Amino acid sequence: MDKKDILKKVDHTLLGQTATWDDIRGILDDIKTSTGFSTAGATFADVELMKKYIGKDVKVKAAGGISSFDDAEKFISLGAERLGTSRLIKILKNTDTGAGY
Repeated sequence: MDKKDILKKVDHTLLGQTATWDDIRGILDDIKTSTGFSTAGATFADVELMKKYIGKDVKVKAAGGISSFDDAEKFISLGAERLGTSRLIKILKNTDTGAGY
């Protein structure tokens, strides 16, 4: 199994696919909390858990459900290096309707 196959498995944490931290550690460059297109998005607990166990060299991307600048700042303070959100741009431009995708 190559790195891209493993990334695909880990990428869908909210869709019931599983991998252990030991399976992931040392193989990934980054990991994200969810695709952002499922029934739920990133939670603060997701980011905290990933940062605690995934390893210091793996970057975390919080994706999906980030609906305010306060939440974005909190995700960053918890260790997310990247954010997957289109809503913040809409909020900044004052075009967010709250409808999601």
